[in-house]
Amino acid sequence: MNGEGTIDPKSYQISGIILLILGILGIIFPYFASTMIVWIIAFLLLVGGVVFFIIGFKGGKGAWAGILLGVILLAIGILMFAYPQPTLSVMTLIMGIFFTIVGIASFVLAYAVMPHNGWWAPVISGVLSLILGVLIFLGWPSNSEWIIGLFVGIDLLLDGISLMVLGMYGE
Repeated sequence: MNGEGTIDPKSYQISGIILLILGILGIIFPYFASTMIVWIIAFLLLVGGVVFFIIGFKGGKGAWAGILLGVILLAIGILMFAYPQPTLSVMTLIMGIFFTIVGIASFVLAYAVMPHNGWWAPVISGVLSLILGVLIFLGWPSNSEWIIGLFVGIDLLLDGISLMVLGMYGE
């Protein structure tokens, strides 16, 4: 919100379109999307590990903590690359928790923009996110290879539609 009860419709619509496209890709390619999510997180952990390693070897106060954090992040990143299936299983469980939290956050967004026209769209998105969370918990761990990519795709699609609706009803 940028002022007294107004939103910037263009930014909501552009953000919604981006999320919609990403969501469609996740739905069409769920195995690929799941694997990419693991690889992206593993890569980020590796980069973070290198950064902490560099900080640690530069010395100074807390150098040992930087080296320790670097080792931990590097080890986890390497393990994620080496063992993507168990990583997906754990991540699937975490995603169930994530969708539950996103559902609740969508209700908070709806309350924050109410009585703006279209406030109901985040409510619908929130309900559907909660349903996705429950479905993950019901099928876990056998659904771990594909469900993260599919459900993240569905959630991004719904969030994109929600933002586009809010943007359509903007000033």
